[in-house]
Amino acid sequence: MGIHTVLAPEFRDSGYILDLRNLMNDMAKDQDICLIYGFPNKNARPVVEKVEKYQRVSLFNAYELESAKVPVFQNPQIEIKKVEDFDYFHIFQLSELLESSPHTKVALEKTVNYYLTRYVYHPHKLYDIYRISYGDQIGYLFGKFFGKEGRTYFHIVDYIFGKDGINKDILDSILSCFKERCDMFSFWKGYMNFESLLQEAGFEQTGFDTCLDVKFLDQEKLSSCQKETILDFKNWSLVMGDSDAF
Repeated sequence: MGIHTVLAPEFRDSGYILDLRNLMNDMAKDQDICLIYGFPNKNARPVVEKVEKYQRVSLFNAYELESAKVPVFQNPQIEIKKVEDFDYFHIFQLSELLESSPHTKVALEKTVNYYLTRYVYHPHKLYDIYRISYGDQIGYLFGKFFGKEGRTYFHIVDYIFGKDGINKDILDSILSCFKERCDMFSFWKGYMNFESLLQEAGFEQTGFDTCLDVKFLDQEKLSSCQKETILDFKNWSLVMGDSDAF
């Protein structure tokens, strides 16, 4: 992941931003990394695309749905329970889920350590973690409540749910479970069939816009077919947690 650069205001016209990014590129190449991806904001997009030669994958909007439009749904087989202590029991179950999860064409490769450092042990305690059980299936949901303009938003920042992913009953249960705690649901396209489920549930791409860009550092290490796959947004499995903005 790359693109993000932060400088003190008095140094923003110094040219250091490009110096820092060039240093990042060199460090990435030294570590045999051939691709950088990121989400440049409106001010950064012209620079990273025209000057630094990042290629745009997509400009997309978050899927949103007002909680008042969510019907109450109950399935006695589905249990959603907040995890207060992510102990070894949950770590073991998470590792088993990772072993059985299907691979997608373009996605961030995640490990148990990734989930622990990204969500469980985050120093600001930004995320709520929920264990979902459905018969003999289990999964974990990493959520975040966010206040904006007097409204409360609920983000599904990340999730993992076995080889079959989340189905309609599970999504309906999640929405019903949190509808009284937020004004708006706001999600990204997610993994596998999650996007189509959102569309069926009435979600529309009316949320904030986000730009996904990539930079190929080593053109020879990726075939033309691989590059085409990466540059096609339909191939990406993307959750909000894949960006450090969340």
